[in-house]
Amino acid sequence: MTFIKTGLLDMKWGKLYDQLFEDRQEADYVALTEFDGEYVEVQLDACAQFLSQLRPLVPLLSQGQ
Repeated sequence: MTFIKTGLLDMKWGKLYDQLFEDRQEADYVALTEFDGEYVEVQLDACAQFLSQLRPLVPLLSQGQ
């Protein structure tokens, strides 16, 4: 992600994004995959934090940054 490479977002958000992608792949392609409710709650909280960090940066995309 551009924001991580430029230091506008912490690398932990890139790691979260990668983990969410892996979870999505597993859920889509591994039969009978289930995620623990506590894990899902933690991930949802992390996603909310990620979005709060990302929202102020979105306008920079239209500026070519």
